Amino acid sequence: MKFLLELQKLSPSDATFDFHGQSVTLPHPAGLAIVSGWCDQCDSLPSWHCNGETDILTVLQPACMPGHPNDSLWPASPPREVPYCVAATLDHELVSPAAVEDWTGAPPMWFACGCEERGVDGNRVVASQAAKSGVTVIWHEYEGMPHEFPIFLSALPQTQHLLQLWAAACQAFAGGKIRAGNLESRALRWLMPDCKPMVLGSPVGIAPLLFEEVRKRMKEYNATRPVWTGRSHEHKL
Repeated sequence: MKFLLELQKLSPSDATFDFHGQSVTLPHPAGLAIVSGWCDQCDSLPSWHCNGETDILTVLQPACMPGHPNDSLWPASPPREVPYCVAATLDHELVSPAAVEDWTGAPPMWFACGCEERGVDGNRVVASQAAKSGVTVIWHEYEGMPHEFPIFLSALPQTQHLLQLWAAACQAFAGGKIRAGNLESRALRWLMPDCKPMVLGSPVGIAPLLFEEVRKRMKEYNATRPVWTGRSHEHKL
C-alpha cells in the first residue's frame, strides 16, 4: 500500500505502466483487511520478545535457525541474511509497514490479531499511525489468541467470530459502505471465552511505543541481526 501511495506522488506520465500495450494506472483498493500481519520485519517490538511462550513463531525464521540445512537454494557460503529481502532494507518503509509514519491517502484499514502474537505490536503501530494520518481504522484483537489462530484453531468461537467480521468487512469495502470519512475509527478487544467486547477507544492510542522509539528499535535490531552460516554442528551464528 505504501508503494501505491508513493506512486501517486509522481507525475501522471511516470505513474502509469504498460500493460499489454495499454497505459494503465494502479488504483487503490477499496480497503485493506489485515489478519495477523507481519508488519515489523526487524522483529524489534516488545510483543516479539514477550509473547514467545504463547505463539507458534520462533525468534528467527526457520531458514535462519542454526539447525536449518544448507543446499543449492540456500547455501551457507556466503552467509545468508533473510529469505525475504536484503537484510539492510528490513527497516525501510516499503518493506516493513511499521516503519511508515504517514499513511495519508490510504484506504480504510481493518485489522484482526491475537493478543498473544509475537507480531501484534507491529500491527498496532501501523493501525495507530494510520489513524493519526486520518485513515479510517477498525481494530480487533482477540484475548489469548496466537498468530494465525483462525488457521490452526478453526474450531474455537474466536475463529468463527473473526471470520464473520472479516467477511462482513470485505463485503462492506466492496459495496462502498466503508469509505474514508463515513465511519469512525475504533479499537476493540474480544475477551475469552465467549468474545465479549472490550472497548479500547481510538486506534491512535494502541501503539506500544512512541513512533520515534519504534524506528530507533527497528534500526538497532536490524543492525545487530545475526547472519546464518549453516548447520549448528558445522557453524555457529
